Amino acid sequence: MIAKNIMNRDVVSIGENDTLKEAVILMVKHRVSGLPVIDKNKNIIGIISQSDIIKHGKRPLILETVDLLEIFIYEQAPEEYEEELKKALTLKVKNVMTDNIITVSENTSVGRIAHLMIKNEINRLPVIKDGKLVGIIGREDIIKAIANMSNNP
Repeated sequence: MIAKNIMNRDVVSIGENDTLKEAVILMVKHRVSGLPVIDKNKNIIGIISQSDIIKHGKRPLILETVDLLEIFIYEQAPEEYEEELKKALTLKVKNVMTDNIITVSENTSVGRIAHLMIKNEINRLPVIKDGKLVGIIGREDIIKAIANMSNNP
């Protein structure tokens, strides 16, 4: 089995000059955890993930662990946190995205795709044909392929 057999062809992507707010809205609307970032020529230049957004800046935009000092500070000045968040949401995607991306071709084997995901601790791989984004494969697509193989011996 190869990439073109399991990839999602209806890829939701975002432009490099779009804002984090637009990225967050797209992720929520389409129930995805990451988006390929494309330039004006539709070439893939990066990926923006939930992790990129959460980890951005001096302090995570969404606090994973709550620190008592932070609670105290934000209780004293919650508007300061809201201001930081509003500023962060206006940042351009290109300033937050991961630009060192791994891609696969339509003919890459599912085994190779799974290996790349595990080795590089990534959740999705863009599928490229002639330099253009033609699909995306997430870990859930690998699981679906395994399930289909076990149902059709």
